[in-house]
Order: sequence, then structure tokens, then C-alpha cells
Amino acid sequence: MKVLKDLNSGKYERTMVSQNEKDSDSSQKLVLVPGSGNVINRDNIIKFDHTPLATPNGDVLIKDLSFEVSSGTNVLVCGPNGCGKSSLFRVLGELWPLFGGSLTKPERGKLFYVPQ
Repeated sequence: MKVLKDLNSGKYERTMVSQNEKDSDSSQKLVLVPGSGNVINRDNIIKFDHTPLATPNGDVLIKDLSFEVSSGTNVLVCGPNGCGKSSLFRVLGELWPLFGGSLTKPERGKLFYVPQ
């Protein structure tokens, strides 16, 4: 119960894990620059091409995301808490910046999805 009391009183300490601890065999560090990705507006397709999925504060959820969904295809996105499901849609809806790669998608007014 102390944890909930601390949260309610505004006490929160974020613990970060260094890149070396998370991925000891990584020889190069991923440099993230908000807005450095390329957004291409095109109907009938959603395509992430070598796009890192990261939160606005730079926490990397997926280093290199690549997939394509054509118009008319049903897709179910599922996974454990914190794996990046909602973050994927925040990037797709242009609520969060693109940190690299390219994203091909319809314009915001032409994009529809059913949230959780």
C-alpha cells in the first residue's frame, strides 16, 4: 500500500537500465532524433519501413520495425503490457514523433482503427 500512497502524493522515481545492461552484444548505440523519420501519405497502405518505435522521451520499444498492411486487411495487434501496442498507434496517428525510417499511411482523416 505504500507504493499507492507514494504515487498519490506525487512521489515517483523512474529507474533506467543502461543500454549496455539491456543489450550487451550491441556494438552501436541507436541515436534517436525526433522527427527524423519520413512520413509518406498514400491511400490503401500502412507500411513501417525500418522505423524505431520509441516514446517521446526516447525509450526505445522496438529498434527496427518493418511491416506492411494493405487496405481491406484485418489486423489484430496483441502482446503483453509495455511492448508498444498503443505506442504503435500513437505514431501512426502522428501523436508521437517518428524517430527514423519511413512510415507510409493514409492522411489522418482517412485512417480508422478500433482502439482497445
